[in-house]
Amino acid sequence: MNPYFIIIMAAVVLAVQAIFFKVFSLEYRRGLASHFLNNIFFIGVVVLVLLAINGFLVPVNPATYIYAAVFGVLWVSAMIFYVRAMGLGPTGLVTLFFSFGIIIPIITDVAALGAVLTVFQVVGLVLLLVSFYIGNRPLGDEKKSISPKFIAACIGSFLFNGLIMADVKLHQGAMPGIDVQAFVLYGFAAAVAVSIILFIIFHIKQSRSEKMSYGYMFKSPKYYVTVAGSGVTTAVGNLLMLYAASLVPAATQFPIMNGVTSITSAILSIFIFKEKLTKRMAIVFIVGIAALVIINIK
Repeated sequence: MNPYFIIIMAAVVLAVQAIFFKVFSLEYRRGLASHFLNNIFFIGVVVLVLLAINGFLVPVNPATYIYAAVFGVLWVSAMIFYVRAMGLGPTGLVTLFFSFGIIIPIITDVAALGAVLTVFQVVGLVLLLVSFYIGNRPLGDEKKSISPKFIAACIGSFLFNGLIMADVKLHQGAMPGIDVQAFVLYGFAAAVAVSIILFIIFHIKQSRSEKMSYGYMFKSPKYYVTVAGSGVTTAVGNLLMLYAASLVPAATQFPIMNGVTSITSAILSIFIFKEKLTKRMAIVFIVGIAALVIINIK
């Protein structure tokens, strides 16, 4: 199968994932307790799909369990901000800013490994910052101010996404090509465990100030579709990304995938959530995607 077709498939699947996340954020998220409860269900679906496709895997290297546990903590943390941002701003911008996490592995390479920034990386980093700045400033006749909560959620999402990328890079740097599927499986299993613990904590905390009930979620057929959709798209999207990574260089894969994901999610949101593609968003997409291309040039 054509590797570029696989990359585009992964991007489209992750764009649909973003739509399901936005539905949850807008209609079912009522505080962190409901967020973590939803995590338990939809990440549970992810684990089930991975088990159905790959079966039960035992890592060759026991250190994979540690990297997977770190992945689980970071992934849950990233989703707190990513899903929250979905409910506060344009879907396309949220997915684009989420991909800016690529900044973190570059910084860690420089700080921890003594790597030297290339001219392309410097230019790309500057353009990413410019894109983020424009994305959070009203232009022309856009009078509505940007919510500080939206800015904070976007920053949190791409910082933790970047730490996930760094964790994956460290794992594969320590054991190239080994335990890739096991890492993903146990990483999401760890995310379920972390979500269970956090749900209990925040359920107890919120119960002290309000009467807790999740009936509004469980009584809604749409919620079950949202859970299943979130889980399946997360599992399939990640598997397609891994498969594409074995066929094409990261410098080719990630700019295409992130660009297509952002644009597709923006288009879907125009029809589903009646979002508008403004002049500001168009500029952000152009600058942001150009930055992702440039930053990956070797």
